[in-house]
Amino acid sequence: MPWASNKTARLDLCNDLYLSATYDAAFDQHLFTLDEDYRLVLGPALKAQGAQPSVQAYFIEKEG
Repeated sequence: MPWASNKTARLDLCNDLYLSATYDAAFDQHLFTLDEDYRLVLGPALKAQGAQPSVQAYFIEKEG
């Protein structure tokens, strides 16, 4: 369930992650997630052959 439609999650003070607009949009599109140590983990869509090269390059260098 998306965060915006989950009122309980939105009001949970322990459920905070502040992202820039770029990362927020990418996160909402499931292009990446974060592991338990807050490291960037790319989703399959970013690693796919058809992904936009500039977007891949931007995120791939930040993975991990």
